[in-house]
Amino acid sequence: MAGQLITVSLTRCRQVSCDERWQITRSYTPSSSLLWVPELAPSPGLFNQFISRWKDQDPQMWWPIYKEQFVGELEQEEKKSALRRLWKKLKAGKSIALVCFCPDASICHRSLVAEFMRQYGIEAFEYEPPSQREEVDSPYVTTLF
Repeated sequence: MAGQLITVSLTRCRQVSCDERWQITRSYTPSSSLLWVPELAPSPGLFNQFISRWKDQDPQMWWPIYKEQFVGELEQEEKKSALRRLWKKLKAGKSIALVCFCPDASICHRSLVAEFMRQYGIEAFEYEPPSQREEVDSPYVTTLF
């Protein structure tokens, strides 16, 4: 049975119970619980374009351009190789969290990687922390209390 792909921001990644956590960022945050996979991060050019031109702008203006460019980058051999590694682990039943710095998954490359993997039969979703009043039924979610 295939595993699950969970996307999550770095600030919440410890709340997710999974087999592996892949940090898909340009820069590395040293951690024994994260595997750094920069191949699934935006290229330096796209990342620098975001920082210099779009970071403080309305996402409606830049997200379509960013999305098109990043999806195009997923066709590069380096990224395809990392996507194949990810797919094989998921198909083998592993649950993997894709972690990055972005607080909003709706305008983040991790959601684009998840969307790409869905095309190949992978269940993917963004982690949503349970409220303090909700019961947690998922084996992939742990509570902090």
